[in-house]
Amino acid sequence: MGKRVIGVGGESKDAKPRIIVNAMVKKKDLEKIGLESQPLKFDDFVARCPEKLELRDGYMGQSKQDAKQLLAMSLQSFGLVETVKLAPKELWLEAIKQAYGDALDEENETDRR
Repeated sequence: MGKRVIGVGGESKDAKPRIIVNAMVKKKDLEKIGLESQPLKFDDFVARCPEKLELRDGYMGQSKQDAKQLLAMSLQSFGLVETVKLAPKELWLEAIKQAYGDALDEENETDRR
């Protein structure tokens, strides 16, 4: 893979075409998301940022995976405490319920015992 350079206006230039081995958000990147802000380092930004930022099929980036990577970087940068302020509490609670479903109810039952 060639050295990636960020040019003026955000465009990038590679010495060789960029090869994406795994477009999924990596576990080590998800572990950087916390309650408080974890500022991105420039090298980390360059490594994780999609090559092109565009709107495709309703998502930023060239794929839904690019959009998830951008979201993960934003969550890391702002922290979850600031992020949850962007929507009402009820929406977050419903999203958690839909994402974790019965597993969340089982955890609450175990805690009550």
